Amino acid sequence: MRITFVIPTLFTGGVEIQAIAQANELIKRGIQVQVIILSEVDTMKKELKSEIILFRNNAR
Repeated sequence: MRITFVIPTLFTGGVEIQAIAQANELIKRGIQVQVIILSEVDTMKKELKSEIILFRNNAR
């Protein structure tokens, strides 16, 4: 199973912080996670665990 989060940006904000926290926790539990951001803004990228697949601009 893979869970996908679709969010507007990875800029510092409430939605982004919650999505990152949830994605990182799911990775700890062995669930595959991908994050799709609908812009080029990825300020908080470093907060994502390395196992999380990140797509920008909904390229996929």
